[in-house]
Amino acid sequence: MQLSFTSGLIAVMLSSVSAPGFAQTTETISSGQPFSAIDWLSESTADPQDLQFTEPEVSTGAAVESITVQSLDAPNPDATGLLPSSVTGFPASLWGNGHTNDIIDLINDSPISPLPALAALRRDILLAESRPPEDGDGRLLVGRIDKMLALGLLEDARALMDSFAPETNRFFRRRFDVALLLGHENAACNDIKGTGAIVPSYQLRVFCLARNGDWNAAVLTLNSADVLGELEPGEYDLIARFLDPDMFEGDPDLPIPDSPTPLVYRMYEALGEPLATRLLPRAFSHADLRSTSGWKPRIEAAERLARVGAIADNRLLGIYTERQAAASGGVWDRVKTIQRFDNALTNRSVSDITEQLPELWMMMQTTGLERPVSNLFAPRLANLIAPKLAQDTSETPAPSPLLFGDAALRAIWHMTLLSEGYETLLPAYMPSDGQDRFLRALTQGSPGNIVTEDPRQLAVQDGFDGSSLSPADQEYLNDDRVGELLLVAITRFHTGTEGDLSQITSALRILRSLGREDTARQAALQFLLMSHLKALR
Repeated sequence: MQLSFTSGLIAVMLSSVSAPGFAQTTETISSGQPFSAIDWLSESTADPQDLQFTEPEVSTGAAVESITVQSLDAPNPDATGLLPSSVTGFPASLWGNGHTNDIIDLINDSPISPLPALAALRRDILLAESRPPEDGDGRLLVGRIDKMLALGLLEDARALMDSFAPETNRFFRRRFDVALLLGHENAACNDIKGTGAIVPSYQLRVFCLARNGDWNAAVLTLNSADVLGELEPGEYDLIARFLDPDMFEGDPDLPIPDSPTPLVYRMYEALGEPLATRLLPRAFSHADLRSTSGWKPRIEAAERLARVGAIADNRLLGIYTERQAAASGGVWDRVKTIQRFDNALTNRSVSDITEQLPELWMMMQTTGLERPVSNLFAPRLANLIAPKLAQDTSETPAPSPLLFGDAALRAIWHMTLLSEGYETLLPAYMPSDGQDRFLRALTQGSPGNIVTEDPRQLAVQDGFDGSSLSPADQEYLNDDRVGELLLVAITRFHTGTEGDLSQITSALRILRSLGREDTARQAALQFLLMSHLKALR
């Protein structure tokens, strides 16, 4: 049956839908500024209880106003976390005497792509359990979630929301957008049915009605929204095409939106006009990881997410090795490089590994994939060089070690330094130049033992000299604002990679003063070895 967008349908629908409750508005905080730091969240809900309105209060009678009741011992959303202090090593009072707005500003200002060690530290901060700040009212939890969405950490954001899921629109709209990008929209649409506190927008109602096969209700809802003036310019055309693309066969394609929401993205995809995710915020790359996407966009999406630790390293390798590349150039050359090296390791071929190491290293540097590729291959290389070091306590005899030349050993060691096993020693390799001697001393936490004139090495040395914090930084500690000080260190280190080396020193002193020695060493190693830092952004 062909759907008809007629005034008759509109008249029928008008008798069953009321306009209030469906107006699309913008979340705000008490200051009147936009609540969310993300401009691509779907306007999929509207909840007056979550919004601040600017209209003056007008009394229409002498009736007693309704009173909102909340238990005094109700859990504070800002305390929500997935990682307890026993895992993170953070104090239970991570935010101390800090103020929510200041904390959110530091979270939002932290760089999108810092060095991998610092990205991992920030992830722990965003996921940490902690006592909320004294003025905590749920805004900090939303700020943490929004930063994870901006970074592409969708699985983490979803898990955090699932651990504390109040029935409010500000959380629902984020969960729904994550579901859209991860391909779980059917389950998300079903969630609406049992959530009476959620007021879906017209666009969302039409989408979910169509997904559930209720096309007539979807058409009625669309036309009602159009008559009531609840649709933005161009929304009607998009949704109408989504419901019945055959009606518009032969018409020009819709214009590409400047800043599509996940809901708009999925509608364009359903129309056979998918939007290129490489031009959209990083979170949209998750949509290309689905099995329905082509291999090339899946590879590019996996690389983009792996650079910031938004997907597991093994998932990147799995996508790289799905099949044989049928073309050359660009992404296909990277696929071939990874597959050849993977095969060389499997075959324990010294000659093949030695020959392919330079190409692999160049690929890592030009794409910003040093960390994930090193995590994938460094342990296997260490196992080939020193099997007894890398093996467990099983009784299976260790294979004989493979012997590599000095150049190959140096490349393997550098790869090891960039991996999670950066402290792994390769007995067969003895540093012979000043840079490598400095790197070896750094892994042991004593870079000051090496004489150097290299400005970057000097900045690292100063960061490990045990000097006290500046008065301003010490004030954070005096107020128990450890979380804020760690975020300051992350931002300063990133600034230092752009040229102000004094910021490297300051950040390292902060990290070490807070007991983050491992993070300080890894960040310093990555700073000295990753020459392509601009490719990380």
